[in-house]
Amino acid sequence: MSSYYLRFVGADTLPKSLSKREVEECFGLSIEDIQELRPPRFRGTARLGAAVQLVMLRATGRHPDAFSGLPSVLLRYLTSALGMHATDIASVTSLYKDKDTRYEHQLWARERVGFAVVDDDTTKPLLADALAELSASAVSVDDLIQQSEHWLFDRKRPAVPP
Repeated sequence: MSSYYLRFVGADTLPKSLSKREVEECFGLSIEDIQELRPPRFRGTARLGAAVQLVMLRATGRHPDAFSGLPSVLLRYLTSALGMHATDIASVTSLYKDKDTRYEHQLWARERVGFAVVDDDTTKPLLADALAELSASAVSVDDLIQQSEHWLFDRKRPAVPP
């Protein structure tokens, strides 16, 4: 996988000036994604909420709740891809009236992307071993954190559990 595609893995902010090309390549929706996001499964703003959950998890390894805001070019792309009217939202939480719906969308996105939940019994011991190995070549704590986020992403584990 190219490093260009991985540059948002572990990110907790996105640049406000994402280019259209970056959005399409890193946060794009496939034809199958768009089919999954159609009614009756998702309706109204729930379609946009689920789409945001999906593309953010796929590109960053994180649920979008970790982000303070979403770039307008990303929102315009998603609403256009879904055949919806452009909307101005301040945050992902403004798309949801209740936490249960957001949680259901997170579960759906995790299943769609193929991510599993980090669990104490299997992933954490493996991550501890990987961190011990990665720390030998890391040039800084930030480098070690980035390497561990890539390690989790490569193994389809979200960097931040729900």
